[in-house]
Amino acid sequence: MPRIHPIFGIVAVPLLACVVLLLQNSRESARAAGALSNDMRMSKLTEDLNDQDSTVRHNAVEALATLGKPAVSPLITILESSDSDVKQNAAEQALGKIGEPSAEPLIGLLDASNSDVRQRAIQALGSIGSPATEPLVSAAMSSPGSFVNNRDRGIEKAFVVIGDPAVDRLINLLNLRDQVDGWHARWGAATALGEIKAARAIGPLRATAKSDKDLDVRRAAVQAIAAIEKAASPSASTSGRTPVTAQSHLDRAKALWTSGESQKAIVECNAALRLDPDNEEAASLKEKYQKAVALLEGTSQ
Repeated sequence: MPRIHPIFGIVAVPLLACVVLLLQNSRESARAAGALSNDMRMSKLTEDLNDQDSTVRHNAVEALATLGKPAVSPLITILESSDSDVKQNAAEQALGKIGEPSAEPLIGLLDASNSDVRQRAIQALGSIGSPATEPLVSAAMSSPGSFVNNRDRGIEKAFVVIGDPAVDRLINLLNLRDQVDGWHARWGAATALGEIKAARAIGPLRATAKSDKDLDVRRAAVQAIAAIEKAASPSASTSGRTPVTAQSHLDRAKALWTSGESQKAIVECNAALRLDPDNEEAASLKEKYQKAVALLEGTSQ
């Protein structure tokens, strides 16, 4: 039986129910106000992307990046439809900073009719870097012809802008030689590897050039090998072409190690350290390779 309040003479249970109801309404109102506040903030930040003050634009880019996925859709809209180069440029930066949640919507823009939009999407995907490689591979595999039919070969160019972080996934695409319908993806992977010029891709490219069933893919692999070797040649540094760097020595070291030429791999690590004595990756790889060689030699005795 409900208790009667000793002073006011009212029933306690209905009073408690009213308090609970008021609290629930208060929370719902707060959530609604918060949602409205976020929408207003998003609107203000996207407008700030077009501000004449570069500091204001920079702060808006950083703030939108922290909002993450909810900011992707309005930023994609700006990239697609804004008539302001300044605003589009800022949106491109913000999408790159947001990272992986932006990747698939940006890939969708690679077929946009406007070439500026396509190029901005490619650059934003490049800014995302490694996290964009899986969505790009998925796009290439779900529609292999997109490598050659996509406007400006956008998927291939996005891989090239990403650069070294995309190399291993591109090498995996080369290994789809048993898939008759996958020649577009293999051709695109070989072409992109040639433009990235990663020495560790030479082995897989040679295998492709030798055994791929498609003539165009084999030709692309041969051309890619030639481009990589040309970039890595010592004369490149004195002829205006891509110079030999510590990174190119490291790429060769990785390729040599993969092919079982351990001593040559160590020599390439030493070459990288001569060019860049503070290169931690070169020092770490050299130590790793030396330990492995010592272990193998000890086992064989």
